[in-house]
Order: sequence, then structure tokens, then C-alpha cells
Amino acid sequence: AELILGCVEVTAGLAQTAVDNASLSVSEQSSTKPNYLTQSLRYTPDSKQLLDEENDAVMMEWERPLMKLHAQIITSQVPSP
Repeated sequence: AELILGCVEVTAGLAQTAVDNASLSVSEQSSTKPNYLTQSLRYTPDSKQLLDEENDAVMMEWERPLMKLHAQIITSQVPSP
């Protein structure tokens, strides 16, 4: 709940960052390695991890519900309680 409330508080700041980043090339955007978006990705044999070329996890299965909720919050598509 704390994470969600924190996200709600910074939504305006995140939206502005997204707008600011949209005008930049990928290599100029914050938190982006220049070659990150061009790397090959692969799933582990059990399909629970998505790994980059350096064997760093890109996204794990347990993150899926969190990412979905964060996307809903950021885009203001949170269902009413």
C-alpha cells in the first residue's frame, strides 16, 4: 500500500519526466544504457526470468502483477475500490 500511495503522489512528476524524455533520443534518456534497447533477450528454461545479454534479469514473473498495477496508476486507470 505504501508503494502504491507513493506512486500516486509522484504521478505528476513521472508524467512530466515521460514528456521530457519523449523529446530525447534513447541514448540521452535517463536510466537508459545506450545499447540496452538493442540487446537480445532470452527466457530461462523455466520461463520465469527474462535475461539480457549480460544475464541480468529484465523482468521476472512475480513482477508482472506489480508492473500491471503501476501501469494502471501511472495512466490513471486504477479501478474504483
